[in-house]
Amino acid sequence: MSYYQTAQAPAGYTAAVEPPKSAITLDYLREKTDEEYAPYHVDMGDGILTLRNPLQLNRDKRQIVQQLIARLTEIQDELKELGEDDDQPEGVEDEMHNIMLGVIEASADNSALAARLCEELAQNLGMTQVVFYDWFGVEEAGEASDSPS
Repeated sequence: MSYYQTAQAPAGYTAAVEPPKSAITLDYLREKTDEEYAPYHVDMGDGILTLRNPLQLNRDKRQIVQQLIARLTEIQDELKELGEDDDQPEGVEDEMHNIMLGVIEASADNSALAARLCEELAQNLGMTQVVFYDWFGVEEAGEASDSPS
């Protein structure tokens, strides 16, 4: 028997008050958030790198990611305005690549693993796009999904 079961409590006092039925736990909130804004995991061989959804980042990192995504969107909009016969501006692919790497780096939970991943991705734009668009759930380059970010 516990102390509360054997001790005499004042009349009307309940030792173990159950939370209201509408109360939720922090664990429940974390689980629901991870379901809704699922992180993206990359197995780096010697550890798992987790890329967080921008909504799950702290304010400073979230602002960095939002600025990078806004610039990426601007570039994509500018490219859409180009005619089929127009040449793509010089350096635009490099800028887009660097933006994607910046988003990955800012969203990572482990800076050492993120640096290794970005070093590998820096050599391969196609691989960077696979990670980036798979993570954000984008079906085609430049076409955003319904997921918030």
